Amino acid sequence: MALAALLVASPGGAGVVPSVTMVAPYGHTQFTPSVYLAGATCGFAKTLRAPVWNSGSGVVSLAVSTKAWSCSKVPPLGQYSNEYSQAQFGLNVPLRGVTTGPHNVTVNWTLRIAAAEALAVSGTCPLPPITGSYSASYCSASAFFSVNGYAYLQDLTNGSAVYPSNYWSGFYNLSSETNSTSCYSTCYYSNSTSGSPAVFTSTINFQWLFPAVGRQSLNSHHRYIIALSFYGDCSADVSGNPTGYPSAHATALVNFGTLSNSWQLNFVQIS
Repeated sequence: MALAALLVASPGGAGVVPSVTMVAPYGHTQFTPSVYLAGATCGFAKTLRAPVWNSGSGVVSLAVSTKAWSCSKVPPLGQYSNEYSQAQFGLNVPLRGVTTGPHNVTVNWTLRIAAAEALAVSGTCPLPPITGSYSASYCSASAFFSVNGYAYLQDLTNGSAVYPSNYWSGFYNLSSETNSTSCYSTCYYSNSTSGSPAVFTSTINFQWLFPAVGRQSLNSHHRYIIALSFYGDCSADVSGNPTGYPSAHATALVNFGTLSNSWQLNFVQIS
């Protein structure tokens, strides 16, 4: 792990405290990737790039996608094309060059990402037959993507943990369309739409701040890590009973693993 040491004035004016900035290559890190895929009937959940950590550059890459569509042959119990994919990673970065005293810790990273979801519905939800007894029909289509992450500073010696003073809200987008009809002697109709399809491309630079104020000082005899966790997930759903929409397609994508997209740890600074 590369270290750069500086001397900076302490906030209280009581002399100087060492400032250490850790940059790539990062040594002795612990990387924990995971992928979850689930699907049914007409569609797929796919890993485009499984989570990979490059300690030499500080870069993590991952990408997932989903797609669902109306089934040409509807099963007896209705249509349920529910596709979901999630890729996530945990990254533990040990703090180096820790000295005893009140220190601020800064974790700076950049996310280059492309995410999208799309929804297309044509035709109307088939009406149930009016038979004099209760009957109903239901049609639904939705697409969704989400990206988020968090961090904490953990003292491995005594097991305590501190969370940053700021929060990264991440981002998500959801669009959906639902139609239902219930009939006895007369019929009741319900239709709702939510959100709209979106394409999101961005370069995001962010840093988590662990201020010295409000927590105990670091101890040079203790071992510390910054524990980071990020995930990207997406879902596509086309469902209905007894048949669902005549034609519907839902797709979603989260990509920070291909086409120059990535997550990068820029530096960890102790000051």
